[in-house]
Amino acid sequence: MYAPHGRGRYPESLKVCAAQGQSGSFSRIVNAYFTTLSCSPRTPLVSTCRPHAAQRRAGFTLIEMVAAMTLLVVGAFAVFTLLLLSIQTDSESADYSMARAAVQQQLEWYRKTPYASITSVPAVTGATLPVGGTLTSTVTPNATVGGVSITGLYCVTVTVSWTEPGRGSDSVSMNTYIGQNGLNEG
Repeated sequence: MYAPHGRGRYPESLKVCAAQGQSGSFSRIVNAYFTTLSCSPRTPLVSTCRPHAAQRRAGFTLIEMVAAMTLLVVGAFAVFTLLLLSIQTDSESADYSMARAAVQQQLEWYRKTPYASITSVPAVTGATLPVGGTLTSTVTPNATVGGVSITGLYCVTVTVSWTEPGRGSDSVSMNTYIGQNGLNEG
């Protein structure tokens, strides 16, 4: 039998297996060893004798692992950024909704008030404002509509202002006109 590693020597693992009596005779052990290689026991081990493709591709290379980890980190960063943006947008939306509700509630309060008492209407109690928010009302007598000043018409402007951390100040403002012979004079 031709020794594949040159100078009449077989790999030590084959000699140990043969000495322990594993897998039968020494030639069967040698043949089993060489079936994992793409050569025969009679062929000398040269550069053309290489492991099967299945053995070469058994694991991942370092480059493949680095590329996979990079993609995983980029994907996780994108999801995390989207999550933070969603939380921020949800908070801003809640603040705007509270501010609009408070402004509409104050305007309804003005609409229910008799015309003669409009200038002394206090702010609505119990209105929910954004954190750090303030509600201001301005009543302008003899309001101007289309460049013409109309006697007996009030322009009521209600504004809710608040400061959003990291964004600066925001506000919601609405106005309504209340006339002397309007709906609130029943």
